[in-house]
Amino acid sequence: MDGEPRPLPGGRGRHERSSILADRRQRRVLSELASVSQPVTVDELCHRLAARDDDTAGSTLESIRIDLRHRCLPGLETAGWIERRPDGIRLDDPLFADSVPFSTPSLRDPDDTVWDVVSALLARPYRRHVLVAVAECDGPLTVEELAVELRGVVDDERTLPTSLHHIDLPKLDALGAIEYDRDGRAAEPSDRLPTYLDRLELDA
Repeated sequence: MDGEPRPLPGGRGRHERSSILADRRQRRVLSELASVSQPVTVDELCHRLAARDDDTAGSTLESIRIDLRHRCLPGLETAGWIERRPDGIRLDDPLFADSVPFSTPSLRDPDDTVWDVVSALLARPYRRHVLVAVAECDGPLTVEELAVELRGVVDDERTLPTSLHHIDLPKLDALGAIEYDRDGRAAEPSDRLPTYLDRLELDA
């Protein structure tokens, strides 16, 4: 049990990366590793997280260590974002080069709400096109109009309207990226959407 964590077998691609970036503790692990130039041991990382995390109140160093060894670090390694070395753990550089097709916030602020949008876009890449289409429309954009805009972008166009209505648009609304009227089945930009597009460098 004293050895470094082993990666989980089999990568889960974009869903795994999305889940990692949706998790504050994992973003904070990445942030801590990004803040140092040398590899960090699991014990050092535990102490750094305990000093920083407001969500570890009541957590012991041992519980943080267990979470790191059995959940956080194996997931980050499987995603290809960290590397284990004899002298400790370090970020794989550059971190998001091939796995995130847009700009990301700085790891210096892992609590930035834009990370939640990044996670949502990684989970379903066509959501980037949803945000851009909603931003470019002069008025509310219906689910049906949005489905037409996304032709050729998604694999299963038959189920797209259902997915947009029940999953994608409510999710983007909950993140504050759009405003979605479920009864009217129409989306329009939120006040924060231009900021999100700008920070993620998504063209609108």
